[in-house]
Amino acid sequence: MLRSRLRLIAIALCLALLSVYVGAVGPSLATNNSIPAFSHVFEIVMENHEASSIIGSSSAPYMNSLAQKYGLATNYYGIRHPSLPNYLALIGGDTFGITSDCTTCFVNAPNLVDQFEGAGKSWKAYMESMPKPCYIGDSGSLYRQKHNPFIYFDNIRKNTVRCNNIVPLTQFDTDLQNQTVPDYVWITPNMCNDMHDCSVSTGDTWLKTWVGKILASPAWQQNGVLFITFDEGSTNAGCCIVAAGGKIVTLVISPLGKPSYQSSIAYDHYSLLRTIEEAWGLPLLANAGCDCSASMLDFFRSAPSTPTATATPTEPPTATATPTEPPTATATPTSLPLETPTAAITSTIPLTPTETITPTLTPTITPTETMTPTIPPVNSSTAFSMTFSPRADAYVSQGSPDSSYALDSQLLAVAGSAEKRSFICFTVAGLPEDAQVTSAKLRLTVVNASSAGGQVYSLSDTSWPEAITWQTQPAIDGPQLAELGPVALNSVVEIDVSAVVKGNGAYSFAIVSPAGNQNGVGYASQQNTEPARWPQLLIDGQSPTAPADPPPGDPNVPTASPAAPENLTPTELPSDDANPAPTDPTAPDASATPAVEPAPLDASATPAVEPAPPDASATPAVEPAPQP
Repeated sequence: MLRSRLRLIAIALCLALLSVYVGAVGPSLATNNSIPAFSHVFEIVMENHEASSIIGSSSAPYMNSLAQKYGLATNYYGIRHPSLPNYLALIGGDTFGITSDCTTCFVNAPNLVDQFEGAGKSWKAYMESMPKPCYIGDSGSLYRQKHNPFIYFDNIRKNTVRCNNIVPLTQFDTDLQNQTVPDYVWITPNMCNDMHDCSVSTGDTWLKTWVGKILASPAWQQNGVLFITFDEGSTNAGCCIVAAGGKIVTLVISPLGKPSYQSSIAYDHYSLLRTIEEAWGLPLLANAGCDCSASMLDFFRSAPSTPTATATPTEPPTATATPTEPPTATATPTSLPLETPTAAITSTIPLTPTETITPTLTPTITPTETMTPTIPPVNSSTAFSMTFSPRADAYVSQGSPDSSYALDSQLLAVAGSAEKRSFICFTVAGLPEDAQVTSAKLRLTVVNASSAGGQVYSLSDTSWPEAITWQTQPAIDGPQLAELGPVALNSVVEIDVSAVVKGNGAYSFAIVSPAGNQNGVGYASQQNTEPARWPQLLIDGQSPTAPADPPPGDPNVPTASPAAPENLTPTELPSDDANPAPTDPTAPDASATPAVEPAPLDASATPAVEPAPPDASATPAVEPAPQP
């Protein structure tokens, strides 16, 4: 009894010492599912280079040394082109429909500054070559407003106190020396040092100077973090549903980070924004709240892993408790009988394929018989296929209800608080008035894969303008036409819309993500740089008269070739029947032979030929046969 009590006391002491050790290891470290609450966040944005032109380049020795020593995101993407939308995304969570480097396209929307001040965090934005605090516009050849996202937000620019926190970079030296560095630091180099107008080596040298100062500061050394990224690359490579601005370098530099770490997880600017917000317990802005925008958690060390490694030597006393566990080992034999039923089940599986194979053999005979009855009706009509491009297509975002995304290269469908919906409208013209539509398909190309391709609806409103917003979107009042499952990147999806497309007219469709599913999907819009990826409406049908020429501005008619195999046989068969057999007695034999070749008897071929032509023409068809 005494021995068991002493053993329990020893175990309790070990656990107490272990808990003290874990507490001392660091509340500043990340847990398995949280990001460190950094003391300071530094963010530097460089310009216009793909990752391939930086990593491994002899022109960027300093950046490569940082990548080898700290964290490198090897699968990180800009949002879009050109520069400004990326800068806005980094502090606003959206591009707000802006697609240029405009200087007067100001935004009235929440941003990081609102969140910082709401949480009691201090901030400053340091702009190299900026003439004075709160300067609006460009200055000389080195300062460009498009690289200063803070000035675009109305509630910063029009607020004197806030606007005076946008200062020239020279102020950063003073703040470092006085140890008055704010909690959040944004740094924009000038047009030369950010690699925009000057060489990679120029920017790399600039980084060596300023990053060296940051890493030497107590603000960084005491659990701070520095993010170095680029606004965009030079390609349209992308990820994460909304990003298509090229693959770019992003470095994660922190004493709390994993050393010499590379992450292949797909990230974009919204991921970086989300990481900062989650570190400080801030609400997620717009697209940062999408499940498609993963936080960069994997760059930071996990607290439980360190103490458990050092605590293992203190666990030998617990080894004495292991003798009490053999009874649990006796439970393992009970798992063996559980496997025998699975063996019995698997034995039945091979039987079902063998049974399903035999039925599939019989239908192969019936097509040869069913094809002959379909030939006569084709004689009286003409089959046609036509393809139409959208009159308008765009997506809308609940997170930015007044923004238009008509010029975006993607059509997005995302559920959740940052819901996005896409709309497409087609004008069908040129079909014969007596045309019978036999098939209508909405063709889409996937540019961002998803586990849920979305729900497709028909709309009664076909007059909405392309520049729609969340506030002005048309009502989704029609029937659901399809619900798509997983869709792969670059795959082509065809949705059957024959239930609503009946002939000439206008047709609208909406694509939404199922409720509760934030794993959104992205399809190419007609703003995509590759016309072959644009949405298309493919229509097949039959009519006694040929269809009119396609309407002007519909250059994609030849792209309907994938539908051609279905119509190839009906359209060619009438041309064979159009040449009557009586003018050439050998013609019927030539056409009949391929159909009869599998059968060894000539007599069986005769009935197949006799019903089609008149009785008079049937005689010559029989006479040539006995001549050989």
